[in-house]
Amino acid sequence: EGSDLEAVILYGSLVNEVEESNRARDAELIDFFQNAPIAMHWLNSDGTVLWANQTELNVLGYTAEEYIGQPIMNFCPDEKELVLEIFQQLGSGNAIADVPVRFRTKGGKIVHLL
Repeated sequence: EGSDLEAVILYGSLVNEVEESNRARDAELIDFFQNAPIAMHWLNSDGTVLWANQTELNVLGYTAEEYIGQPIMNFCPDEKELVLEIFQQLGSGNAIADVPVRFRTKGGKIVHLL
């Protein structure tokens, strides 16, 4: 008489407690930045928006698809000299703090973001 064999094949790698803890911590950090009460964005060296949090998108009225990947100057056209100065300061390794920049919302309103 033959025996009934059952097998379960799993694909992927096992996640240990440390990896699970790291994933949970990373998820909390992502949520913190994405939902922070202040507008935040990351730019590359030529001023293209690489990431913006939901607060910034909400304040400006753009979707992520409309905002991310665009030159930041498209959204603050009246502040070219100031934005270039900020880039120069950051590129020189200097920190900047509390420098308001005038942004134009999707609806045409001017808002000040730090």
